[in-house]
Amino acid sequence: MLCDSASVKGNRISVLGGGLDAAYAPSFPTQLHAYFAAVLRFDWLDHRQPRHTLTLTCRDESGAQVGEFTIIVTLGESNLDCFGPDDVSILPVAIPLADLTLPATGKYEIALAVDELAMTSLPLRVLQAES
Repeated sequence: MLCDSASVKGNRISVLGGGLDAAYAPSFPTQLHAYFAAVLRFDWLDHRQPRHTLTLTCRDESGAQVGEFTIIVTLGESNLDCFGPDDVSILPVAIPLADLTLPATGKYEIALAVDELAMTSLPLRVLQAES
């Protein structure tokens, strides 16, 4: 989800202003003051490969890439023998999007991929704030 703010402590995620689907800016280009928050689930097979690549990609309505964030996560190897084929572990993530510069008003999409596999895509409308 997109939200105003998010933080992770242990296996918990705290979210403020969740469900964000529109942002207002007084001028452009502008930085997006928001977070991407999610709780990812990794199964037994995912733990066989402890390092995973999370990629957030922002595209405008024409499909052009506006920005991208890549994060490497490492799953705890100490828990590997505790998992069976039907077990999952969770990994809460809160990714600040403050470094994402949006060039203009319009519709954007923020997509998450894990190890190059598309997981979710979220719409975001960016509007001119009234002065």
